[in-house]
Amino acid sequence: MTNDDLDALEGWAEPLLNRLEPKARKKLMSDIGRRLAKSQRDRIKRQKNPDGSPFAPRREKEQIKKPISFLYRKPGGGERVGSMVSFRDEGDRMVGYDREVDGIRTFLKHRVQYYMRPKHTGGALRGQRGSIRRKPMFTKIRQARYLKPLGTSADGVTVGFVSGVARFARIHQYGLRAQVEPGGNTADYPSRRLLGLTDADNDMIRDSLLDAIAPR
Repeated sequence: MTNDDLDALEGWAEPLLNRLEPKARKKLMSDIGRRLAKSQRDRIKRQKNPDGSPFAPRREKEQIKKPISFLYRKPGGGERVGSMVSFRDEGDRMVGYDREVDGIRTFLKHRVQYYMRPKHTGGALRGQRGSIRRKPMFTKIRQARYLKPLGTSADGVTVGFVSGVARFARIHQYGLRAQVEPGGNTADYPSRRLLGLTDADNDMIRDSLLDAIAPR
């Protein structure tokens, strides 16, 4: 969450939390974290910012993504195909979402045997009568295994993206400049608030606190 979100929340939540024993606070934080993570995933699925405004649409450079496919020599021996579209260049390696295994992977460039013609399409799907409908953004990283509670204690809960997709999410959260593809041009991405508290989130947290202190 942003600092403004957290500061506003802490101002009224802390006095209520102090009324609970540590064990009860931790249980409450766990429940809030689970529900908050789900609300974040649901909102991203709707392509909405926390204030209800729609995500900035893909620009042309974001819409036309050319996947990269290659034959890779595995460290333990043998070879396999790697195919990525959301990834970053880290000098001697590429880190990103590998669609062949449906997960985040790191590939060392010196192990790439050769690059192949991609067998996957990019960010657009062809519908009836040849029309083009754009694939919703962030369909992978909003999954529960990537966006979830990261830590819970009696003092609070952290909800966010796991390592491997966190940097990608941060670029969109704050509208940063990043490379479009390894060794390629950079682009300024518009801010899309993947994480943030909505009015409904604040209501849920408030009601959870009040119920923990004085069950209905």
